[in-house]
Amino acid sequence: MSDTSASADFELATGLNDNKWHVYVVSIDRSGNATTYVDNVAQTPLRDVSGTALSLDNGGEFRIGSDGGTNAGDGIALGNYVALHKGSSGALTAAQASQIFFSADSALKLLNPVVAPSLMVDLRKADKTFTDLSANGLTVTTNGTIIFNEGRITSLDGATIGATTPAAVTGTNVLASSTLGYKAGSGGSATAQGTNKSTEITLNKINGKMTMHNESMSANDIKTFQFTNNTIAATDVVIVNIADGGTAGNYLISVSDVSTGHCKITLKCIAGSGLTDALVLNFAVIKAVQS
Repeated sequence: MSDTSASADFELATGLNDNKWHVYVVSIDRSGNATTYVDNVAQTPLRDVSGTALSLDNGGEFRIGSDGGTNAGDGIALGNYVALHKGSSGALTAAQASQIFFSADSALKLLNPVVAPSLMVDLRKADKTFTDLSANGLTVTTNGTIIFNEGRITSLDGATIGATTPAAVTGTNVLASSTLGYKAGSGGSATAQGTNKSTEITLNKINGKMTMHNESMSANDIKTFQFTNNTIAATDVVIVNIADGGTAGNYLISVSDVSTGHCKITLKCIAGSGLTDALVLNFAVIKAVQS
């Protein structure tokens, strides 16, 4: 940021070139005091980045991703995205900066305890351009190329990570804003058990459904069968629930003896009389570790 007479560079954080991802939040109040947060830690001291007291008005340039030369932006890499706000609610509090750290999308709305400031620039994907989105827009001039080197680009929307061979993805604080689960095509189904509810069911899928035999169960009767599935590891969590085929509240279901390649599923009839239901069970295998 610069005033009308000269430009100036301000070093607001150091040590970020360490081949790790960082969340970098800068908040500037109307007196020109800049507070910066790196990975939810406030950097001290405050820095005065304005040439005019009590005003951020200036005739110079505000640059993002500048290398300081005539080719500002060329070769500059922004890891995730840029969101730029202007508002009258003052500088961000530590709590608001923390919201952005734990969920970067909160930078777009900044939920309580503050009313959202006016969004100026939203660069969450590579096809976005530097455009002032606020009511009183500013002239924006681009110079050079900004490179996004994280996953928020349209060219990766719907793509399979690892090209034709899916690759494992490791993340920290992976948050879903809508749906979290397995994609279509990853599931499967198993038909009814052969002769009774204790017959083994085999289905080598990470999730899906299986239909039990309609063998009669009397009050307090218990049936256990082995569920063989080569996607199950001994450390995994297997979730099973009754999806269809019986009246709600008539059965209890549980999973035990989780081992490599199989587990045991137990069904108990808690109704007052015998039932002959061909229950449909939904299941999902959640991958887990113990160290």
